[in-house]
Amino acid sequence: MTSIMPSHVKAKGGYVMMRHNCIRDLEAEIMQEVCSDVRIEPELMPLDNNLTRNGNNAENARLDVSGIGVWGPFERTFLDIRVMHPNAPSYVDKSIGQVYIAHEKEKKRAYSERVIQMEKGMEKLIDITSESLL
Repeated sequence: MTSIMPSHVKAKGGYVMMRHNCIRDLEAEIMQEVCSDVRIEPELMPLDNNLTRNGNNAENARLDVSGIGVWGPFERTFLDIRVMHPNAPSYVDKSIGQVYIAHEKEKKRAYSERVIQMEKGMEKLIDITSESLL
């Protein structure tokens, strides 16, 4: 049996994946009310040789949701959803603000240049804490 799930989902499973996908699908549903061409897990364009390869350079790289009209009438915006637990033991030495900033920097490093240069779009990270889901 062949899996059609993206590689970032395979690394996680069960409840973590369901929680993420529920938020992703809700965000797409909301975007469909006000945006056009809303897509779930759109595949990004292949990399140009001139683009620095500091971020996610996988040929089948995907972000969670995209749509036209979030920030501008003809601009495609890509959203990446991340559910995190800021009170996890691994963050004990960081403030909640530092945890959010670290996640934002990681996603910008991974996707921003590719989205701006190749997709001519805008990328935004949506950080949601596990506590806000309760």
